[in-house]
Amino acid sequence: MSGSLLVVTAVMIVMAFGATAAAQIPPGYKVVVVTASPEYDSSPRINNRGQIVFLRRYDINDRYTQEIMLYEDGQLTRLTDDYVWDSAPDINDDGVVVWSRRMGPNETQEIVRLANGKLTRITDNEIDDRSPNVNDVGHIAWNAWNGLGCENSGSELRLFDGTIIVDITANGFSNQRERLNDLGEILWTRFDFCPKPWESVALFYSNGQTTQLTVGQRQPRTSSLNNKSQAAWTHGVDTHSEIQIWQAGVTTTLTNWGTNVYLNNTGQIAFDRWHDDTEVWQVWYVVNGEFLRLTDEPVWNVCGDINDRGEVAWERGMYPGDVDIRYMKRLPAGDLNCDDRVDFDDVEPLVLLLTDPGAYAAQFPNCDRRLADVNGDGSVNAFDVDPFIELLP
Repeated sequence: MSGSLLVVTAVMIVMAFGATAAAQIPPGYKVVVVTASPEYDSSPRINNRGQIVFLRRYDINDRYTQEIMLYEDGQLTRLTDDYVWDSAPDINDDGVVVWSRRMGPNETQEIVRLANGKLTRITDNEIDDRSPNVNDVGHIAWNAWNGLGCENSGSELRLFDGTIIVDITANGFSNQRERLNDLGEILWTRFDFCPKPWESVALFYSNGQTTQLTVGQRQPRTSSLNNKSQAAWTHGVDTHSEIQIWQAGVTTTLTNWGTNVYLNNTGQIAFDRWHDDTEVWQVWYVVNGEFLRLTDEPVWNVCGDINDRGEVAWERGMYPGDVDIRYMKRLPAGDLNCDDRVDFDDVEPLVLLLTDPGAYAAQFPNCDRRLADVNGDGSVNAFDVDPFIELLP
């Protein structure tokens, strides 16, 4: 992986100041319009079931009109409907949703959890509990802002292990941008706002031990942590931000022209790039060492999350008001003609794929032959025929 990333990085350094590329959606995927409304939709998070939670602000000038929304199988559900400041939603594979809302003493932000239709308040105190992450075990991590220190920025990390709340930090700095994986590990940024300009370091917590991942970098900001204990962050280099990935003590540069990076557990990566020619952000995607530009529009496209199916959710629009949600969806197994459904129109493409793979690739260049692996054994062969027949209506 390290060698291929270094080669690709060199290529991308050359491309960084060259011509822009057209949008490239990988085979077997399609872009879905999740929302197209006059409201301000932002902060999408996606799980491995394709469920997406996000914020919808009904009045752009009033944060108390922010509500938590859920998208699933083409349907939108409004999870909250009240005049309370809701923010920073997250969702796990069980469909458990967490977010912060101003409902504590003196309207402090508190962490709440919605599971099986039941809303539970995790915190109830006089400090702001912000930006929760929930993993598939049900643990929740967040930062608790106490307003101490330089710029009144002090905040400490907290972890709810399903029973009690544990203090992860107590260092007096501003600990933010936390990311939690299913192993109970946490990645975050420790900001120090006393120096001018401010400084920061990336930190990693595992099995009760904290490791500092960065030394001497310009304002690193953490972004993503997966179940392989790979940590990703960005830091300033010249006029662009560089993306780095750390694992087991080894740091690799992904690209010197990107930010806001997200890792999944299967090797795909999503991130943002600012394009000076169009003066907008665009979403990029890395699969098998290949860099693909998912968006190519004269509006901002800002990455929100990526799941293990390689599906990506992002914000699209012009800030501050006209913003919607987009979703690069993986087509279903058995969809061999890439029309987003499995029916008898897929029979002939399947036969063609099994008998003449080259002809199939030529006739369906935007389809992914791996969608024919219906039995999930990692191979496309005659053993997939009976499971495919079972999918037919």
